Amino acid sequence: MTLRAQETQARSDLRRPAIAGGIRRNTMQHKQKRTQGFTLIELVVATLIIGLLAAVLIPNALGARARANNSAVQTFLKNFAQEMEIGYADGGFYYPGELDVDERVAAGDEVFFGAPTFVTNFLSSTATAAVGDGSNDGTKGAFDGEFEIAMPENISMVVRSNIPDAHSGYCVVARWNSQDTENYHTYILTPNEGVQVLQGVTAEAVDNCPVFDGQGGTVADLP
Repeated sequence: MTLRAQETQARSDLRRPAIAGGIRRNTMQHKQKRTQGFTLIELVVATLIIGLLAAVLIPNALGARARANNSAVQTFLKNFAQEMEIGYADGGFYYPGELDVDERVAAGDEVFFGAPTFVTNFLSSTATAAVGDGSNDGTKGAFDGEFEIAMPENISMVVRSNIPDAHSGYCVVARWNSQDTENYHTYILTPNEGVQVLQGVTAEAVDNCPVFDGQGGTVADLP
């Protein structure tokens, strides 16, 4: 190798570390700039993912809660049915009922326990507050004072035994105190059919109660 070629090679070798060092510095600077924040595209993608997850998880969570609360209403009504039968076995008529003076017929009534707003909006506009101690009429306290079982805090119910009288049968309509008509249901309880879910939601759920006169009609069919 000639002397000129050797000098050229030496100068080339001297440049390489500087070039490599420059490349490393540029790479480090790029990384530092890259880690300073998210790009607009990354933020948009993250927002979309969070939105999709919320759209899936939130309805499922609400639905699960509604199913649990609906199940609580059904369980409560099944226990209440046993209470009603115990009362009938003891007195010969269903609650709410009261023997007439001649003690031949037990006149029934239509009363409610729970939140008056939910009773009016979903169950009955004609039910009156169940009598308690005067200060808690129509409340959970009035229910707990009348029956051996406790009434859950967030349930409203109407008990009707005047179709036609307290000897013949009774009907209960109840629901969890929620304005959500998609996930929450209104339930009906009768001594013959047990607990059933009512299809659709109306302000007069008691119209679905059967009339215990052997004709097979409902309250809605009454004149």
